[in-house]
Amino acid sequence: MNFKRLAKRTSLLAILIITQFSVFSAEKLYVIENDTVKFSKPMREMTIGEIKETLSHISKEVKIVNKQLLRGEANPTLLSNVMRAELKLKAQTKKLKSTIEEENARALDMDLRDVRQKMSQTRSKEDKFNIWAAFLADLKLNLELPIGSHIAWYKGEVREPILMKKIDFNLIPIAPGSFQMGSPNWEEGHTKNEILHRVKITKFFWISSKEVTQDLYKEVMGQNYSNFISGQNPVDSISYKEALLFCNRLTAYTIAKGYLPIGYKFDLPTEAEWEYACRAGTSTATAFGNSLNSIQANFNGNSPYRSRTLGPSLKRTAPVGSYKPNAWGLYDMHGNVWEWCKDAANIKHERRFKKIVTDTYINGASDPLSLIGKQNIIRGGSWVSLGTQCRSASRKAIDPESRDINIGFRVVLRPQLSDF
Repeated sequence: MNFKRLAKRTSLLAILIITQFSVFSAEKLYVIENDTVKFSKPMREMTIGEIKETLSHISKEVKIVNKQLLRGEANPTLLSNVMRAELKLKAQTKKLKSTIEEENARALDMDLRDVRQKMSQTRSKEDKFNIWAAFLADLKLNLELPIGSHIAWYKGEVREPILMKKIDFNLIPIAPGSFQMGSPNWEEGHTKNEILHRVKITKFFWISSKEVTQDLYKEVMGQNYSNFISGQNPVDSISYKEALLFCNRLTAYTIAKGYLPIGYKFDLPTEAEWEYACRAGTSTATAFGNSLNSIQANFNGNSPYRSRTLGPSLKRTAPVGSYKPNAWGLYDMHGNVWEWCKDAANIKHERRFKKIVTDTYINGASDPLSLIGKQNIIRGGSWVSLGTQCRSASRKAIDPESRDINIGFRVVLRPQLSDF
């Protein structure tokens, strides 16, 4: 793989992020003389940061001149020239962004070709994995996304942020692999909905290390209807459709701003991706072994799982990351809030038992995803759950319109390349 080209691409993304949101202390790059806007240097020589800063000033000039014109204090020619300058700057901004996105996509495609070629040259599965792991490590998609603290949304379109701040939104790379999904018959708490079977995850993905916080949700969606109001607590009372809408808007925003290469998308994890990430290489009932108490996770402390330790019962959500992460660095995979998964399901009533029916919960499946059903899967348990409900294999299917105060979500980032 050409690491110089990869370094250039990641540096390009870093430069874009920095320059787009820097406050420039330099003097204005234009003057207004004789009702004409004159730039101190050609637009083609300006950086994207300089163009955005100049555009901000020019937009203010348009408003000022417009008010002056209404009072009869300005010439209509001046307003026309200032508005023309504003349009030119917007066109140049769009052109530069398009160029950067094309370069990112081209560089990513070339990197993937290099990786596939290297992997095809060896028969060793271990060597193939190491080549792929090195690519993931160098791709560096663990970003701190600078997101406006007051993003205005209108008909699904993102407007420019008014104020800037950084929100720590860490994404953990997860390599392909296979695992035993579900639980064995002898596991305490096992149900017929957890039939043990082998599943293969054939494509790498990134998953957020923490549940989506109320701060982040409000930044993207412009509102927060959570029951337990606190910025660093997980967003709660969220329906399946609202969680998907968040993913779509976050994707549109980050791609438009150049944070991600073209071909990537934020989404809800599939049920298989969620359990694979939750287990983090373990085959025990939880990521921490065959027992769980509320000192390790936020759930009903009076009902620990196979433990004599009675811990606290917070009776509410806790700030994300308050408890020890699993081996792969993921927090709150057990307890805090139930997390939506992308899979659909149907409920079949068998006497007193609610059987979850999906067409992908079968042995030997690769990247399973069920899209047929009236309900959707939630995983992980919550602050009010019993210990058995917080096991890695525990699963429920509920109405996608449900907005219970113990339901939230986390997101994954996947490459959407057709030839991958």
